[in-house]
Amino acid sequence: MSPRHRLLTRQLARHLGASDPDAPALRALLADVSRAYEQSDADRLLLERSLELTSQELLARNAELSTAMRHAAISFWAWDPVAQELSIQGVGPVGFAEVHGRASFGLAAVLERVHPRDHAPVAAELARRSGQLDLVFQVVDGASHRWVRMRGHRERTSERFLGVWADVTDETEAALGDRRRRLVMERQNRTLQRLAERLVDGTGLLAALPQVCAELCE
Repeated sequence: MSPRHRLLTRQLARHLGASDPDAPALRALLADVSRAYEQSDADRLLLERSLELTSQELLARNAELSTAMRHAAISFWAWDPVAQELSIQGVGPVGFAEVHGRASFGLAAVLERVHPRDHAPVAAELARRSGQLDLVFQVVDGASHRWVRMRGHRERTSERFLGVWADVTDETEAALGDRRRRLVMERQNRTLQRLAERLVDGTGLLAALPQVCAELCE
């Protein structure tokens, strides 16, 4: 007969004292109880090991995510429209947070870091109480000017908005550069068209050139 589980042995000694626990009527029952204890111990050890492995895997995945977010200049944010407070987790954009961890800013502190041109649209968007929040604005920190995008939505169970904050400086400046070049080309085309119309009307080229040059240099 295999030895009984230690916990069962102690319980028998406490409750039966000197009575014989090996009586035929109890032997099979006690064997089943002992096996149940042993299985419980095995299940507990398996669960503890599974939790340990899961915890290690989660820590590794979290480290990988943090590294990816850092390289992609992405951080998580939460905006509480009631408390008027912005919380950032991770590496925030220039002017807000440059270290890991959490940082919180009131509305006034947020607007201090936003380019004055963008104060009104940022304040209006942060005043909303429902739907989605999608903001692109310029952050000012000394001589550094960066474009950031805040995208998120309101939580189902509270009034907070949660989302992701990404640095979109390269994309925004490229788009603005394309727009400026397109406007310049459109203005040049209009000026050249007016020059052609004047020449057709009989205006001399030398007479028309000063005005054309002035328009192109604006």
